[in-house]
Amino acid sequence: LSGVDLSKRDMRGFDLSKVNLSGANLRGALLAKASLSGAVLHGADLSGVDLSKLDLSGIDMSNANLSGANLTGASLKGANMTGVDLSKRDLRGFDLTGVNLTGANLS
Repeated sequence: LSGVDLSKRDMRGFDLSKVNLSGANLRGALLAKASLSGAVLHGADLSGVDLSKLDLSGIDMSNANLSGANLTGASLKGANMTGVDLSKRDLRGFDLTGVNLTGANLS
């Protein structure tokens, strides 16, 4: 599914674990209760997506666009967030155990 346009799609409850969504457009998609653990979202557009309380453990979100995305309460253990812009985000309370933040903007 690499590069697919899933913008504004209702994917609530979908099992997307270990699916390759590299470069996909997920802008504004509805993902409540979806399973994304181990998924590959390298370079994907996740702007405005509500990822709160989702299991994102082991996910590859390297170089993804997370502007306006809600990560509150999401599990990010072991996630690859290389090059992601997390500026102006409150990361208090996040468990960042094993998260790769190389080159990420944390200012």
